[in-house]
Parts: sequence; C-alpha cells; structure tokens
Amino acid sequence: MKKLNKNIFIIVIVLLVSLMFLCYKYFNRNYNNYSSSIQVNQVSQNNIFNENKEIVINKNYSFIFKFITKPKIGEVIVKVEIFDTQGNKVNNLRVLGGYDMPSMRGHHASGEQLFMLNQKGSYLLPVHIAMSGNWEVVISITEDNNEIYQGKILFKI
Repeated sequence: MKKLNKNIFIIVIVLLVSLMFLCYKYFNRNYNNYSSSIQVNQVSQNNIFNENKEIVINKNYSFIFKFITKPKIGEVIVKVEIFDTQGNKVNNLRVLGGYDMPSMRGHHASGEQLFMLNQKGSYLLPVHIAMSGNWEVVISITEDNNEIYQGKILFKI
C-alpha cells in the first residue's frame, strides 16, 4: 500500500511540473511577441533620453517629445510634436507607440497603439505606469505606409 501511495505521489508531482512548464512556455511565448510587434522594421533605432530635444527623423522632418506631467506611478501622457524643415507642425504622419517595463518584459506591455492627434496638432499617447523602475516607450513614425523613424524613450520612475 505504501508503494502504491509513493507511485501516485510521484505521478502527481510529474504532472504538476509538466503543467507548470507548459504554462510557462505558453505565457512566455505571448510576452516575447510584444517587442516584435513594435520593432518589425529597423529603420532608425534610437534611444531617446531627453525631453524637448529636437530629434531628426530625416531630411524632411524632426520631432520633440515630452511628458505632459512628470512621470510617476499612474497614468502619464507622452506628447510628440513633429515639424517640417521650416518649423511648421506636421500632422499627416502616422505615429504608433507602445510601452513596457524592460525588466519585466510583457507583464506591463501595452501592445502597439496609435498616438491620438489633438486639436493643436500634437500626437498623444497615454502610458500607464504600474510600478517604480525603468520604462520604455517605443515610437514608430510612418509616412505613406513607409516607416521613417523608430526609437525608444527610456525613463525611470
């Protein structure tokens, strides 16, 4: 009888370990797909650290970004303003973005989202900061279905 209980115990442990492994593989697969959905085309991968600094996209455009309020736990808004070579605001480009916490890739990922265009011609993306740590916002700018810029805003809470 003791040998039967021992065998059942071993079978249950093996089944539990197998189930945990399958769950890990399933959820890890979904989380790792976040970065590939945003970074499909490596046009110009840049890391951006400074707000209100002009970033050149190409010979026709540049942009600046800033947070509407100082980043903190909760919701913050990323604001992107794109300019042509004469300094006029441009609002005919498509700006996509997504955010995540690199140290916990996928657990706080937003997935790809379209920046909203406000009445003043600025592109806005709400970002939900769940906890303290390092965060990134990936920005992809396209013109006529061609990606012309891609970069990451890196910041810490």
